[in-house]
Amino acid sequence: MFRIKLFNGINFNIKTFIKFIYFILLKEVIFFMKKTTKIILILLYVLFGFAIIASCDNKSGEESKENANAAYAGENAGEAGEAQNADDGLLRDNVPALNFGGYEYRILWCDYGPRGGANFYPESEEGEILNDTIYKRNQKIQERFNVKLKAATVVDGQGEAVSLNTLVKNVQAGADEYDMQIMVDREATTAAGRGLLYPISGMEYIDLSQPYWLHDVNNILTVGGKLAWAFSEEMLSVFENTLAVFYNKKQAQDFGFEDLYKLVGDGRWTFDKFFEYAKTGIKDVDGDGKMGKDDYWGITAGFDEYYPNFWIGAGILSVEKDENDMPYFSLPGNARFLSVAQKIFDAKETEGMYIDAHTKQMATGTGLAAGIEFFKSGYSVFLSATIQEMVKLRDMPDDFGVVPFPKYDDAQSNYCSRISGGRPFVIPATNQRPDIAGALMEAMACETRNTVYPAYYESSLKIKFSRDPETVEMLDLVRDTLVYDLGDTIWYEALRSPLTAALSSKNNTIASWIEKNEAKIANEIQKTADAILGAY
Repeated sequence: MFRIKLFNGINFNIKTFIKFIYFILLKEVIFFMKKTTKIILILLYVLFGFAIIASCDNKSGEESKENANAAYAGENAGEAGEAQNADDGLLRDNVPALNFGGYEYRILWCDYGPRGGANFYPESEEGEILNDTIYKRNQKIQERFNVKLKAATVVDGQGEAVSLNTLVKNVQAGADEYDMQIMVDREATTAAGRGLLYPISGMEYIDLSQPYWLHDVNNILTVGGKLAWAFSEEMLSVFENTLAVFYNKKQAQDFGFEDLYKLVGDGRWTFDKFFEYAKTGIKDVDGDGKMGKDDYWGITAGFDEYYPNFWIGAGILSVEKDENDMPYFSLPGNARFLSVAQKIFDAKETEGMYIDAHTKQMATGTGLAAGIEFFKSGYSVFLSATIQEMVKLRDMPDDFGVVPFPKYDDAQSNYCSRISGGRPFVIPATNQRPDIAGALMEAMACETRNTVYPAYYESSLKIKFSRDPETVEMLDLVRDTLVYDLGDTIWYEALRSPLTAALSSKNNTIASWIEKNEAKIANEIQKTADAILGAY
């Protein structure tokens, strides 16, 4: 859409501007002209005005679809034009005008500890852009539908178990205690298989074709065409839990690395290059002949933030779906996966290549938080971590950069950025007002994309926490290349956890591990799928 810029940086849409001038002139003509002349001129102005407006529409139709979603990367961006308002570029949901008479909308919001992400139900504005934008969004939704949002927050760090246990207790008792709950994705799937959820695909006012629902991920979540819950833009946890590689820019320069941003752009940021550069940062500082907590390492990460990145980064899904939309264990017979595993074990032969923050003692302690401090303090060149950890690097003394996880090799066409999990909102099966839940979920998703996501992504991550313009481009690339593997998320216990343990072992026995566990994993997948089909 063509736009013009007026004083104080105010932007006006040209079509809107023409309409404005046109109707002002029409008003003046009607006031001053005689009755018979009025009629003739009115007709001329009407024809002239519509011709101009139609011309603007024809010239800028394709541009409006692109520009309206310029801030939102991904395959769904082009589709957003169907839901946008042409005048302001914002999306509009299709929920009609509704008045719910002051209904108290009860939400079980769970604090998942230090990795819990943003609080979606703040009690007031605090002068922090994300908090305040969420607060204003909630106020807007409350006023629009005449509801009161009441969130009960579990703050003990055990929100995952509390949410599922609460849901089970209430549904079994037939109690309508909460209208909506937040859950970890794998627990939400468990709940769906037990018939504890009201299926989102059948909810009034929910339109999963709208661009503020995450189509690519939700298509993966279906089982035999059934969908009990879904991800929308409201669930920031999807991007927060996406993995990327952070690197120490000073060390990269000291060690003579190529510009990593250029490597990424040229398609040459690969596993081999990752390991090559990580190796240069290894140093036995204390000279005792072995790598310890005070030495310099190549890569820091928790094992969960490291090993699955490789198969997903190589474009491999551990669980795929067949022609009937049924999930199955896809690693048996996958030669590419075995090659990826071999690269991981080859890299282990270099002592100091990778330190597991969850299990190894570091100069800064043990655990994920200690691992981030280890990287910040210059003890490793690279850190593999989720996007939400970026905020903790804000006070890092050395400059840091961000790149997507590398590709398998140069021949691979795209980078693949792993979503390690998410926390969707779900509706209990005992909800007595699913119409209210549907209206609010749809409106919240749309409003989050319009206001909250820009505050989080554009203002916080890109401006507040980035150190250079290239980081902004890399974040866009990560967001463009999201991949959700069911075996890494939904079947975490049956597949990801034991497979990660096998990859972290000393010897490469992956081929025999797959053969040994194939039937067990396939059975777990089939059992969950059958339960969901039986429940819905």
